[in-house]
Amino acid sequence: MHLARKFGDERLVAVKTMRPDLADDEEAATTLFDEARVLSRIRHPSVVAVLEVVRAGRDVLLVMPFVRGVTIAELLVATSRADRDVPAPIASAIAQDVLAGLGAAH
Repeated sequence: MHLARKFGDERLVAVKTMRPDLADDEEAATTLFDEARVLSRIRHPSVVAVLEVVRAGRDVLLVMPFVRGVTIAELLVATSRADRDVPAPIASAIAQDVLAGLGAAH
């Protein structure tokens, strides 16, 4: 994942690229490109929008709005270091948002 700015726009975007070990796999690139095109049509608060899908040679780039926040991994590390569990209301809200996003995708 890379942080960037689109030309003519001050907002930050996240640019997701293919894994390096798949860079030479044309089938993987085509599959990711097709999935990204479908994903770009989903509009839901629990799903980060895909602003653009770019095919650059063999690479596929997904351009998405940059969303500031804490990852689930960071949340788990922080609560573990504090010798605590993730509070039930927070865990429940995360699960509900994930399921809502999956529902929108299907």
